[in-house]
Amino acid sequence: MAFEMSSIILEENEEPSAEDLLNDLEYEMSNCALVHVHGCTVPNRVRQLLAKIAFKVHKEKEPLDRSSILEAISENEDLLKRLLKLIEECTDSNVLGNLLAISRELLAARSLWRPSALGTFLAFEATEIIGRLLVRVCKPVTNSTLRDQPSLSDHSFVCCFWILSALATKDTKFSTTFCQCGAIKAIIPILKHLSGKVGNLYPVLQVVKALSRNNLASTTLGKDGLVPMVTNIVTKLAKSPYSPRLKVAAEALSVLTKTRPNQLLLTKGRYVQDLVDVFVNYEREVNRGKITIKITGALLYIFQHLVGSKIGKQHFLDAGGLESLQNSATNPILMVKDGTDFYIEHAQCCVKFVRPNLSLWTLKCVQPSTLFQTVT
Repeated sequence: MAFEMSSIILEENEEPSAEDLLNDLEYEMSNCALVHVHGCTVPNRVRQLLAKIAFKVHKEKEPLDRSSILEAISENEDLLKRLLKLIEECTDSNVLGNLLAISRELLAARSLWRPSALGTFLAFEATEIIGRLLVRVCKPVTNSTLRDQPSLSDHSFVCCFWILSALATKDTKFSTTFCQCGAIKAIIPILKHLSGKVGNLYPVLQVVKALSRNNLASTTLGKDGLVPMVTNIVTKLAKSPYSPRLKVAAEALSVLTKTRPNQLLLTKGRYVQDLVDVFVNYEREVNRGKITIKITGALLYIFQHLVGSKIGKQHFLDAGGLESLQNSATNPILMVKDGTDFYIEHAQCCVKFVRPNLSLWTLKCVQPSTLFQTVT
């Protein structure tokens, strides 16, 4: 009987243990008819337990409690299924925030419990569940939907994208599923909303990069205005010392520009000039090592995609791109000459510039080669 009354009822000022919290949550969730759980009807006991667990694993992060809670949840498929079901049906912003915070910690990179939790999330179609949540949140508010439409804090949005970025690493149909549930239309408004807070951009750009590997999704994002938006993010971040956020932004743009419509979008305005200016500044970051190599590699891929069209090539030449590349003769980018041609040999790609006559340069991608000798 004491268990049925929930072990969370302890002596005054006594904090429940991690084991007690999990036992209580499992009991309450198993006895809660989730089909009827909507917004304000979420049982108070479930609210309290989720809030306490979210605090322990996401904010307090006491090592022993956090590890034991997350490991136990990751191994409990039934509990994970019920939590995902609650995310799918709940409209209460506080409950959703706690559920998303717990889910984010379950899928934290390089954690011991991530593989088990990730497998369960994929088995229960978490990509579609989170995608539909974003659709519900971003849907225009009307008098008829005001009561049942959930809202999320900025932090909860970021948690959503951390979850999605983890799912994208293993979900072979990630882009297709995300597009089919209509969530791709939510990317632009969310990115606009979060763009003023640089710290929130990383997981969103990770998801953009994953989605852009699908040509249909990439073209859709381009039509919605993502190409100039990501370009502006790259140029804004490049004004500060190189960072992982700039790396993922440049990589996302390099994947986006694989499709011809997105390449043409890049030729509008000063975007090509801005990207060339970012590339030129790599010399000040040359001592940053690996991250500089990855950023300059992503920019080279963008230039490679850009000059595939006549107009893109002209914009690249007008922006002084060719001269900038010719002057890049120091590590980590190595300039190599071969007769009338020259190469940019990079840790990530090798780009060949062929000069058939004195007035025209063309850009071709060739396989990286160790046969080239650097010019001293």
